[in-house]
Amino acid sequence: MRTREVRLAGPDELVVVETELAEPGPGHVLVRNRWMALGAVMRTLLDGTGPLPGYRVGEPLFGKAVGEVIAGDGAPVGTLVSHGLGWREHAITERFEIVEPGAELRALSSGFVAYGALRAAGLRSGETVYVSSVAGAVGSTAARLAKALGAARVVGSAGTPEKVAALTAAFGYDEAFDRQTETRPADIDVAIDLVGEPPVAAMRPGGRIALVGALAQQLGGATPAPLDLLGVIGRGVTMVGLDLAAHRHLEPEYRTLAVDPPHSVVHGLDAAPDALRGLFAGRFTGLVVITLG
Repeated sequence: MRTREVRLAGPDELVVVETELAEPGPGHVLVRNRWMALGAVMRTLLDGTGPLPGYRVGEPLFGKAVGEVIAGDGAPVGTLVSHGLGWREHAITERFEIVEPGAELRALSSGFVAYGALRAAGLRSGETVYVSSVAGAVGSTAARLAKALGAARVVGSAGTPEKVAALTAAFGYDEAFDRQTETRPADIDVAIDLVGEPPVAAMRPGGRIALVGALAQQLGGATPAPLDLLGVIGRGVTMVGLDLAAHRHLEPEYRTLAVDPPHSVVHGLDAAPDALRGLFAGRFTGLVVITLG
């Protein structure tokens, strides 16, 4: 069976190639991918600079995908499944999860990252939450999840006026500001830091910061800002790095919230490489989804 996939041909060079697909083995499924997700983490996978194993030259890329089982004995034909072999029209895998019809976007979403961060930071009812760089796949779901956990006020920041406007109009934030031109708000109980700039000065005494990302370095190549250790000590601020694997037991709880992510849609595998470059350049808001037919 012939199929197509996107491979890494060289530094930042992505090509769509046609290849032959083998038959699925015992316990495996052959999936016709219908949707796949892009994410900022793919910058470090391309560069090989992150904590996860990166993409390899000559091999297909990978990432979250949802598709329909068309062969194999691992699940009935017609079953919707999610798996980690995106960037191709078809995939053979034994590692998949069944997806209920209507939950495809949630299966692709990075919302569980936001949920895990809020829980890791110990968000309590009535508290104020701040999320940095909220226009992407994680931050765009964080406000609704924080409200579901009892937050009284959720503040977000983004890098352009257009994205700032979307935070309150579409993403559920109570307040929003441009982090390039405005200062952070004060009186924050819980912060989710996606940029790599912990907002220590904005925290209330005893505040908690969940360290989730370092987008300023990942996408912009910025030098990390010095950490305000005196502020951490003086305010009694707790900072915790998000180990998502340690919070997997919360996934059933997260799924009950049924929060669909705001998203941008791009059509076709051929458009995926340029869409990824667009994500790195900040052209999209919310989760970026590629439709594959």
